[in-house]
Amino acid sequence: MRAGNRAHQGPDRADSAHAEERAWRGAEGRPGRAEPVLRSVAPPGRRRAAYPDGGPWARRGRRDAGRGGFSLMEILVALAVLAIGLSGIFALFGVATTTHRRALNQSNVGLLAARARAEVQARFATGDTSSVKELSFPEFPGFTYDVETQSIPGPLPQFAVKVTVKWPFRGQPTTETFETVMLGAVAKK
Repeated sequence: MRAGNRAHQGPDRADSAHAEERAWRGAEGRPGRAEPVLRSVAPPGRRRAAYPDGGPWARRGRRDAGRGGFSLMEILVALAVLAIGLSGIFALFGVATTTHRRALNQSNVGLLAARARAEVQARFATGDTSSVKELSFPEFPGFTYDVETQSIPGPLPQFAVKVTVKWPFRGQPTTETFETVMLGAVAKK
């Protein structure tokens, strides 16, 4: 507190500070001998007398201006926590991209196998039941398929059809196999 403000304090403030200290120190002047005086909350006009330092709502001077805010260590810890959180989020982006690519490939494989089966069925209608290797789809670069057919004995011409779709995923060849039974062309009499 600056010296120029002491004239405006009034006698209550100085007297109350000394009375509180005397009550705390006790009659002999030794600390801890008497219980501290508990004061009731002063009405708004008497707050200055109840709180010698101005209380928690008092305006602070220029010398206290540097005490607010965050320390450098608090900021560094906050940045470290933020960096750890962001690295976890960015790792999830990589996993999500890989999972999306895998799901997209599986969806394409199912569509391509159905298309290959339709082509085989069209060939069976013409009487062609041969196996084929390494056919490709122009709309899906990198995807190829093989068709293996095997005759099943019975009263009708039946064939076990195995369609194998191949594609590269993350530099490794990946395959998916679909098997079904199809009827061949029935000769008309």
